[in-house]
Amino acid sequence: MSYHLDDEEEKPLDPAAEKLHRKMRRLLLGSGLIMFVGFIAVFGAILYKTLGPSKSDVSRAAIGTRLVEQALPQGAEVTGIALNGEELAVSFKAGDGGNGVLLINRADWSIAGKLILQSENR
Repeated sequence: MSYHLDDEEEKPLDPAAEKLHRKMRRLLLGSGLIMFVGFIAVFGAILYKTLGPSKSDVSRAAIGTRLVEQALPQGAEVTGIALNGEELAVSFKAGDGGNGVLLINRADWSIAGKLILQSENR
């Protein structure tokens, strides 16, 4: 009772079986694609969690935010921020109508300089 598949020829499928065969192939391809996308999403989330910003970076940014809030004059409104290497420039409009720039050293979050320009027309 041995079968020799190499010697036998495959019989052609009837049209209904061929249609079912094609449908099952499409379903298999679709589910495989969805599973692949799911694996990519899971691995992407794992990489993001492991390589993303650390809690120390977030706490350092919070320290910088508090420093800027304390260094600005009362009633000042931040109008722009620029980054140049390790220095952060925060431009602001003071409550009394003047404009200013606050320079912050990002390495230790110290104030490197503060410039306030007052308007002559008061």
